[in-house]
Amino acid sequence: TDYGTGIEVFLARLDLTRAGQEALAYATYLGTLGIHVGEAVTVGPDGSVCVVGYTGPLNVSVSEGAVQPEPAGGISDGFVLVLTP
Repeated sequence: TDYGTGIEVFLARLDLTRAGQEALAYATYLGTLGIHVGEAVTVGPDGSVCVVGYTGPLNVSVSEGAVQPEPAGGISDGFVLVLTP
């Protein structure tokens, strides 16, 4: 999907024991209107992946039970994205 900004977060996990398309374990992106910038990525011992960054205030979506369910205002907001295996 092209939201016209060209600034999105893309995350992929590769299995280096496999070749070609088989190496792609998963891929996803974070993007809506506005900008989304990933600043840091870490992988936990259980294989979970944590991405932190910031996003513009437009169309920010959050999961149920989020600590801060609404944007704080201003020109950007931080985000934490956790993917579990």
